[in-house]
Amino acid sequence: MRKNILAVLLLIAVSFIFTVGCAQNEPADTEPSEAGSSEAAPTESEPAETEPASEETPTAEPVAPVDAVFYGDSITKGGNFDEFFPELKIANLGVNGATIEDLTEWVPRVSVLTPKKIFVLAGGNNLYAENIAETAELYRGLIDALGEACPEAEVYIESMLPVDSKIAYMSGCPNSAIRKYNVRLQALAEEYGLTYIDLYDAYQYRGALKAELTFDGIHLKEDAFGPWAEIVRPYVES
Repeated sequence: MRKNILAVLLLIAVSFIFTVGCAQNEPADTEPSEAGSSEAAPTESEPAETEPASEETPTAEPVAPVDAVFYGDSITKGGNFDEFFPELKIANLGVNGATIEDLTEWVPRVSVLTPKKIFVLAGGNNLYAENIAETAELYRGLIDALGEACPEAEVYIESMLPVDSKIAYMSGCPNSAIRKYNVRLQALAEEYGLTYIDLYDAYQYRGALKAELTFDGIHLKEDAFGPWAEIVRPYVES
């Protein structure tokens, strides 16, 4: 009897030792950590790369050609031109802070609309008293880009508007520089066989922007676009 008990105890001890040894040799059954995985999961602090909205170009085909595009910076953007021409398809592609270089890069935004006519006002975010010639040459590049992308469209070069005299002094771009720049734009229009449209005189008083037409000395009030619309009306409606 005692021998049988000892035999059973010995068998249990051997079984226990065998089981522990096998358990120590098996790999742990755990999920792989993010650090050890071959592909790190994206996190909220690392968003997917996307093109800036300001650099995206429309991809949808236009339903029909627009009659006219007004293209420029914030001066143009403020204009409610569609209200002056309700029977026509008008697109305002003014962009706050846009430089001539920006507008040249964004020409596909214009061409996707297959416009019949393009009215361009640009240079306010480039021009200083010392770089009139350089700014005019940048404008030449914009006209070239529009001509290449929109060969069927009529391009109109609009003059820059005057600014408040105090703003002009503080910004380093006096109205005298704007007038000289406009002269160069007129020369460009003649060189390219385009129409130059003078907006400056309609908005100036003693060489500066009329105070009653602006809310900040640079941009026009919402109800101040009437003279602009009437000046371009013959070209928009022809």
